[in-house]
Amino acid sequence: MTLLKDIAVINWRGPKLLNDYTGSNTRRIYLIQKIIKFLNPISVTEITIRDVDSHISKGIAFSGRVLEKIRLKNVSATLREIRFYWIDCDALAKKVENASLLVIDHIRGVAMVSRCRLKIPSIVLLHDYHLEFPYARGLIHYLAKYSFNKLIYSYLNNYAKLIITASLRDKILYSESLNNNKIVVYPNLYYPDTKIDVEQKNRDKIIINFVLPRVHIKKIEELVSFIIKRISNVEIRGINMPHIPFVKNYGVIDSREAYLNLLAQGHVGINMSQVKIQPGSNVKRYDYAIAGNVPFNYMANVVGEPLPREFAFTDKYDLVAKLESLDIDTLIKYGLENGKYAYEKSIEYNNALAKSINEILKDII
Repeated sequence: MTLLKDIAVINWRGPKLLNDYTGSNTRRIYLIQKIIKFLNPISVTEITIRDVDSHISKGIAFSGRVLEKIRLKNVSATLREIRFYWIDCDALAKKVENASLLVIDHIRGVAMVSRCRLKIPSIVLLHDYHLEFPYARGLIHYLAKYSFNKLIYSYLNNYAKLIITASLRDKILYSESLNNNKIVVYPNLYYPDTKIDVEQKNRDKIIINFVLPRVHIKKIEELVSFIIKRISNVEIRGINMPHIPFVKNYGVIDSREAYLNLLAQGHVGINMSQVKIQPGSNVKRYDYAIAGNVPFNYMANVVGEPLPREFAFTDKYDLVAKLESLDIDTLIKYGLENGKYAYEKSIEYNNALAKSINEILKDII
């Protein structure tokens, strides 16, 4: 029986982005559902940026979009971050007036709450270390981030009852910056309710998976062409990616279980998200592990908790050299190790999160 009445979920996304096919959205959906389940409140109020937008925040966001079109990307990205501080605080206060606990998604959600001086305890779900945002660079971005840090850190120190980071590295970074010791790690490992059959592997050919590569499209075309040229018994699959020759494209798969079961037919998962910076940890990399694939991570995509079996590669020659050194039986063996690890770790992380939430409930109720 719950003693917690209303909780409010603070979401920086607008309605159009709530079902966006991204790792960030996967984290938001999965963990907020888990948190609500563990809290078991009487009611839940979900608040998006649309509910609390002000004329100022809309104007700042519009200016950012205009500047992006004329290729002032650093300034544009900075404005898009700043807009979350200039929401309508009266509207937000009214939305959360009955809430005994806030569940805040992303540092942008913290920005929304921090300037409004809401003195309501919260659980904060973080996706990366915010000073390593990969979305912008330059002096303007640097100054904007540091000018608002006092508000963010003040809120996290005083009102965050639990901070959930995406990697142990992020936990260390936030621990260096904050006085709050209630920080737990929940990596981007989101196992579905039904166990994935990781033994459904093709033993006649190597199946290589690509998922939603938003960057490096030309480089992916080169990789695919070179793989096809060098390795004979191979099938290359793409999920939610543009048309590329020699790739069997499956489009967007809405069901997470169906998506993971499709991945589970394969042996290798190519992970290409960022080159120089990969804050937090990578959802795609852990999805490959859940599905019993062996991730091959391009450059910096190895950030986060290590998997039992994964490889990094620097270019098409390095990738193919490593693929040629591994036969199908070895890839299947390595994939099964990853699948077992992912399943056991998901249970461990869920139990740790449930324990942390039970502890903070004692302070709130």
